[in-house]
Amino acid sequence: MLLKLSPTASAIRLPLIPLSHGKFAIVDPEDYPHLSTFHWSLRKSHWKWYAVRRVRFHGASQLIFMHRQICQATCDQHVHHRNHNSLDNRRCNLIALSPREHDLLDRLDRLQVKNQANYSTNPGEPLRLT
Repeated sequence: MLLKLSPTASAIRLPLIPLSHGKFAIVDPEDYPHLSTFHWSLRKSHWKWYAVRRVRFHGASQLIFMHRQICQATCDQHVHHRNHNSLDNRRCNLIALSPREHDLLDRLDRLQVKNQANYSTNPGEPLRLT
């Protein structure tokens, strides 16, 4: 399935990987052929939904997160979704970070969201506390 990003004739179409519960993950065209060979499902983790698949490793079931597979993140790295959409697994949206870097970025993101909620952003008006 393809996702059309804009109504223009030259719109970029991105492949979608079907997940459970009728949801989809967005991926880059170059990742689609490989990722589409697996059965992906939806899993909630840390208040966000992620694309995951299960594999058997030495007789035990293990979860593979799609965004970690795409980034080839090591076990000591965190993968950050730049646009905060945990189902947008395009390479341009993913960045592998150390746990400390990820924590700092996460705190900054939460602070920005909190500040945006406290200020009026009407066009043509200066920012003011609401």
